[in-house]
Amino acid sequence: MKTKVVKFRTEHSEDFRVLHRACLAHYALPPAAAAEEERVLSLLRAERHMACHLAFHGDAPVGFATWGFAFPAGAGISLVMKELFVAEHGRRMGVGTALLAAFVEVAEEEGCVRFDWATDGDNAGAQAFYTSLGAPKRSKKSFSLPRRDIAGFQARADLAGRCAAPLGRIRPRTTAPRPQRAPSPATPDLRDEAARAASFRLTVAGSKA
Repeated sequence: MKTKVVKFRTEHSEDFRVLHRACLAHYALPPAAAAEEERVLSLLRAERHMACHLAFHGDAPVGFATWGFAFPAGAGISLVMKELFVAEHGRRMGVGTALLAAFVEVAEEEGCVRFDWATDGDNAGAQAFYTSLGAPKRSKKSFSLPRRDIAGFQARADLAGRCAAPLGRIRPRTTAPRPQRAPSPATPDLRDEAARAASFRLTVAGSKA
């Protein structure tokens, strides 16, 4: 049976609840509160995908940043910044910090549990800027697919899908499930994470960049 992928519609709400709860359980996370679960669904129904903040000096535009909501972020929602750009004539004037501070306010107003963003691996200037503000750093691998490569990627994905076992023929697991991995000593304590996040909010509120 071929897998069908459809855009979320309101009638899929219960299907999504089931999958969302299964996703949280998979990562050994506590279930979302009913209000948080409904919040995610309300954003899906409203199709809120992206937004943009612009920075001005007087009447002159000097920078912008784009953002959207993403989930899951634990049992909640995160605000994700895709791009932060400051024009040459607006640099060293606090524009970047002002845009970040605006997003911190949005994240708090929207009840987000996290504010996420990334930089290119070779963008030393941006990394130094965020480090100077005390932004907590995480290590993740990211993937990016240019438009010119989409067709080839789609062909490989289709081939992989045809080679996969049909759902009705997948054999049940015969081995015991892997035991839940204990947190390593390097795993940050959530209280430390909260403290660092609070420190970052205070730094952004009082800094110039």
